[in-house]
Amino acid sequence: MPIADFALERYFARWEFASRHLLCASDVQGYPMADLLALADDETRALWADLRLGYTESTGHPLLRTEIASLYTSIEPDEVLTFAGAEEAIFCLVNVLVGPGDHVIACTRSPARSGPMSRSTSCVRRPDGRWTSTCCAAR
Repeated sequence: MPIADFALERYFARWEFASRHLLCASDVQGYPMADLLALADDETRALWADLRLGYTESTGHPLLRTEIASLYTSIEPDEVLTFAGAEEAIFCLVNVLVGPGDHVIACTRSPARSGPMSRSTSCVRRPDGRWTSTCCAAR
């Protein structure tokens, strides 16, 4: 399916790691890995020590899915999907739940991200065929 470029993502691709100061980041300043591992128990520390970097199953690492499923009484690990961020999860959810002719109200602080995704799924169209959305700004 053709997906339009996200103008905001293209901007960040160009400038996010090339600028000396970035005052618009939406993420936190991360902790050093050594600080996080100092909080781990022996079993967890051993898992990190033996970690191989690379792709895992597309549904997520089995240990992570097992831990998530253990938080619920009626979910098995094979019923859990994990994503590397919210945008991918939202995109998959929209493709499953929303179809042509459906109307979507998207509460977002970033119309630049929700607009191209909605257009690429053809889920929100006005009678004249043009794309439209109803957004409420998060403040």
